[in-house]
Parts: sequence; C-alpha cells; structure tokens
Amino acid sequence: MNVLVDARMIRHTGIGRTIQNLLDRAGGAEGIRIGAVGDPALIREASPRFTGPVIGDRTGIYSLREQVSPRVRAWSGALFHCPHYNIPLARRGPLVSTIHDLIHLRFPRYLPGPAARAYAEAMIRTAALRSARIIAVSHHTARDIAALPGVREDHIRVIWNGVDHDRYSPLEKPPEDGLPWALAVAGEKPHKNLRTLIAAQRSLLESGVKPRLRIAGVDADGLKRLGGETSPWLEGLGMVSEDELIGLYRAAAVLLFPSEYEGFGLPVLEAMACGAPVICSNAASLPEVAGDAAVLLPPHDAAAWARAWKDLIGDAPRRRQLREAGLAQARRFDWNTTARATFEVYREAAAEWAGT
Repeated sequence: MNVLVDARMIRHTGIGRTIQNLLDRAGGAEGIRIGAVGDPALIREASPRFTGPVIGDRTGIYSLREQVSPRVRAWSGALFHCPHYNIPLARRGPLVSTIHDLIHLRFPRYLPGPAARAYAEAMIRTAALRSARIIAVSHHTARDIAALPGVREDHIRVIWNGVDHDRYSPLEKPPEDGLPWALAVAGEKPHKNLRTLIAAQRSLLESGVKPRLRIAGVDADGLKRLGGETSPWLEGLGMVSEDELIGLYRAAAVLLFPSEYEGFGLPVLEAMACGAPVICSNAASLPEVAGDAAVLLPPHDAAAWARAWKDLIGDAPRRRQLREAGLAQARRFDWNTTARATFEVYREAAAEWAGT
C-alpha cells in the first residue's frame, strides 16, 4: 500500500509539528510505503528519521496554483494524506484529510480578501465531503466538522496530537522560586488573546505586584501593536527555535495561554510535558487537552487572569501540585500513538476505497 503525504507545511508551527512527527515514524507503518511531497531539503531537515521518497513541490499553500502542482499527479492511485483542508481537487484515489481547526470559517478576516475567503470556505467543505476519512485533532474540532452540511460523522476519526517525551521533558530539579516569571506562547492574531494578558499584567503592576511576562512569538514591535511596551516586566522574545522553546517551558514558573479558539493547543501539552504549571482558557479544545491539570479561566476576563496569575506566582506548593498533575496529563499524549492511529486510518480508508 502506497501513501503520499503532503508535507509542504512541515515548517509551520502546529500543522508542521504533526507532519514532522508522522514522517519520523513512517518506518513503523507495517505494510505501508510512505512518501512525501514538498521541499526536499526542508523535509529531510525537519524529519531526519524519514527515509522514504520525496517528490519536490514548493508551490505555495492555499492558492489556485497548488491545484495544478506536482502533488496532484505524483504517485497516481496512492492514498493521499492532506494535513489540512487544501486538498488536490483533480487527484484520483483515496483521500485522507486532517482538519486541525475551522479557524478560517470562524475568523475569515485573517484571510487576505474575498477571493481567499471564498476559496477557504469552498475547500473546507469539499475536503470534508470528499475525504474517505477525516482526522480531527480533538473532539472539539470533530464536532465543528460534523456540523458542516452533508458531512458524514461516521467518517470522522479523532486522533489527538502528541508530544515527544524524549525532548519535551522536565528538569530533574524544578527551577528555583527566587524570581518566578510567566511564559506565553502565541502570535499577534486576535484569537490568541494576548491583550487580555497585557491588561491583566497592567492591573497587577498598578496594584504594586510586579509579575514578569515573556512572550515567545511576538517581538518588541508586536508588543506595541498589542498595547504593551517592552520593560523589565514585559519582554517579547520574537520567534524562537524548538530547542529554545523547550528551555523556556522548563524554566517558566507558569504558562499563560488565554486563546479563545484552538483546534488542539500544543503549547499547553508541551508546557505540561516540560513541567510548567499551566493557566489556560476554558474555550474550544483547551479543556480537552488540559483536563484537570490546569487552572481554566474565561478567555476575556482580565481580572480573573490577574488574580490567578498573582495567586499562583505566590504559591509554590500549588505550582508543584500543578506541575505533577501536568506531567501525568501529558503522559496521555504521545506521537507514537498518534502515528499508529493515523496508519490505521490509512488502512481503513484504502479498504473502503477498494470496495467501492
């Protein structure tokens, strides 16, 4: 059985992490020959354990050009796994799509114009209708997909994202409590809701409490656009490497994650695996990922975020309790399990296609 994986998004933060870890485990797919399509150099660099064939395709994503790119006809007849909704419409053969979220339906303003919005809406619905199986990364995303007109709910399979416990692991000795600081991992997009954290911090500073916040994913200029200002208490780290991110998770006293919408929420899981206590919003998929191992808050209640932040920074025993709970919760998620479940979906989709 041949499977071709669209790996053009392998360097994206969320979807890319899924592609990387799936390809790295392709050698364990018994009876399945897995190839990838995308930039060969990026694929080999991002997934060094992947030894399968790579078809070159550097076509941009979410574009009309990708509908005539090499991925459309490469490995004709093989099952094609598209890691998001931008399926190749002209391709023949069984199709599996992973839909991480419906953010382009929920927040159409993120797209550059009416044409892009129309393309995204049409493609999401087409992917959901044409895929032999749809992989949703959370039960929350599965419910969103099932609500689309005409989608067969029995074609949806929930497969959680995972975490690489060999890399995302805690320090043997937790960080010293001398000057604890908080970490946020997010970009500037409005649904990431960093303005709530900045407002919460401002209210604490005005009350005489001085909590330090470091944000990975936003630089100093980004802070200004979000209404903040670089200071000894607020730092925009910009984009960081994966190794740098792991170091930040391990050293932070708490991860603050106020997002109002996620398809999964990898930073919550990764922080827990590294031993960081977590305060996150109670929206979308985040309660599913965090379980009972985090403090859950309404995403836009800045006063509640300020109180929880202040209380946790001042309560070392509570931080230790959340650390242990988070480590236990993170052990429920593993990329090896994700890969095995994905390979089983390939078999299921191929068998159904062969029987039609």
